[in-house]
Amino acid sequence: MSDHLLELEVATGQKYKQAWEETVEPFVKAKQAELFAAFLETKTSDSDSLLALKLQCNALEALRDEFKSFINTGELASKQLEKENNDGE
Repeated sequence: MSDHLLELEVATGQKYKQAWEETVEPFVKAKQAELFAAFLETKTSDSDSLLALKLQCNALEALRDEFKSFINTGELASKQLEKENNDGE
């Protein structure tokens, strides 16, 4: 992969990391706490509500996974750039 593409991956990963840490992660944590509290209050016989809570949790996990994928790709690209720079010296 060319250095330019790796630099783009690093920049994208850094943007996702900043967005995750500053905005998305606090929202996800607050929403998970809210959903857990709702889960504790929901009767076990209310399967529709339990399913709705589970689906919301799954959506939050998918969002987290998407952000982490971009963050991890950026970190790996950064390591690859460092390796290429060290090998070139």
